[in-house]
Amino acid sequence: MTASVTEIWRYPVKGLAGERLERVAVTAGRTLPQDRRFAIAHGDSGITAEAPRWELKTSFHMLMHGRDERLAELVPSYDETCGALTIRRNGASLASERISDPVGRAKLSAFFVDYLRARLRMGIPSKQRS
Repeated sequence: MTASVTEIWRYPVKGLAGERLERVAVTAGRTLPQDRRFAIAHGDSGITAEAPRWELKTSFHMLMHGRDERLAELVPSYDETCGALTIRRNGASLASERISDPVGRAKLSAFFVDYLRARLRMGIPSKQRS
């Protein structure tokens, strides 16, 4: 049996949409490069860029029914050559920063705080807030 790959997708930010790759170098026994490289931690998780650690997925925002569903609107792309993470919605760029730079990371963090806070302003019942 012969297999062929017709598309390959990676998910640079865990819990957000994926990005279709035109090409990627893969290594046997290794994960897809830059796949789920980043995640959006809950503010009360204690996880920071300076003190990252493995945690259960419930410590992070995620695309799940009844929980952070607005994340489905966001499409990330990660340029590994310069370290820029771009977030788009409906084709329009909402944020684009070098995530390896502390200032860029802070701007992306502020974007996500504001974007997810809008969910709370929409009147989502408190038992569903995360």
